[in-house]
Order: sequence, then C-alpha cells, then structure tokens
Amino acid sequence: MKVLFLQHGEKRFRLLVNMADGGAEAMEVYRKLCTVADRFLNISIDYVGYVPQDDYVTMAVCRQRAVVDLYPRAPSSRQFEKLAKVVGGWDVPELPKGTMQFFWRRQIA
Repeated sequence: MKVLFLQHGEKRFRLLVNMADGGAEAMEVYRKLCTVADRFLNISIDYVGYVPQDDYVTMAVCRQRAVVDLYPRAPSSRQFEKLAKVVGGWDVPELPKGTMQFFWRRQIA
C-alpha cells in the first residue's frame, strides 16, 4: 500500500484478510492496519471481508485444485462464494491505471 501510494498515487484500497480465525480477528487486523495507515499515509482502506483458516484449503492446494471445487461446503468455500458476489458487484474502471489493473483486466476478460 505504501509503495502504491508513494510511487503511483493510489489512495484507495480494499482489504481481504486471509487465514482469519473468524470475523472478530479479521476486523482487528483491519482496525490495526487502518490505524497505521491513518498515522503514516493519507489513504482509505475499505474492508471487504475475510477468508477463514481452513484445513480444506491446504488439502486442495496439495491436490492442485480449487477448494470450492473439491470441498464446496468447506468454510473457506462458502466465504469465497460470498466474496465473489461482492466483487462481482464492483464497478470496473474505464481505464486501468497500472500494471496490476492491466493484469486483473486480462484475467477477468
């Protein structure tokens, strides 16, 4: 975030907390990150959600498959489905601003 802000002028970020033990822990991570960002940077961070710590993810990685395909009822799979609906509702920028946005645009198209 710091590099994107200082070198590219990016001021708005979205945070997805990975491997959280629950919503309370994810919100604590978000709160701490916002405290640091407010103190040292002039940026905005929106909380998107979290992916829970889930052994099914590790098992899916070992099999080189998506957890949602192998274990659709796993906690992480259910959370990924919720997050996909949220992300699917986001506006797509008209023009990508940088390398990462070009990358994501290629992945989505």
